[in-house]
Amino acid sequence: MSGENTDDGVLASAEFSSGFIGYSWIMTNVVLAITMVGLFVNIFWIPFGWIIHKKQLNNASLTLTKNGIQIRKGWIFKAQQNIPLDKLTDISIHEGPILNMCNIVKIAIETAGATPFHLIGLNISVATQFRDVVMMQRDALATKHVSHANISTSGAGATSSQSNEVLVEIRDILHQINANLSKQE
Repeated sequence: MSGENTDDGVLASAEFSSGFIGYSWIMTNVVLAITMVGLFVNIFWIPFGWIIHKKQLNNASLTLTKNGIQIRKGWIFKAQQNIPLDKLTDISIHEGPILNMCNIVKIAIETAGATPFHLIGLNISVATQFRDVVMMQRDALATKHVSHANISTSGAGATSSQSNEVLVEIRDILHQINANLSKQE
């Protein structure tokens, strides 16, 4: 993982491990071996799959900016995801026997109200460091927003009392309507 503070706002980036190539190749071969059609495709995949997964690894990136996480992955079908830090709830790290054999982990970036975004291919130490840096940046951003909210609400005391008066008036009107409806029944 590299920690940078450049002009484009990148605070840190995580490098994907070459173990991603082996993991993807093994898992694809297992899936292909399960089906009859996959057995025939597997004949071509065994020698050429490694090259395709290497290109996928070369196009994968994970960076932390001041306000979010940028994820890029894919070779032919590319995907780019920007996750704002204020929507981030957790980053979980998952291990397994094949992942451990390839010295990589799977991370799940969980956001409020959405399904987790899964990434495979980071070293365990890189994933742990990246998670810690992201969570510290998220907490710092949340603290910054809270302090700005406190400053903006302190100047709104007069507006707040006017709003309270309107709410009290609405409450009184609703009580009158309720009393009138009770009399009619």
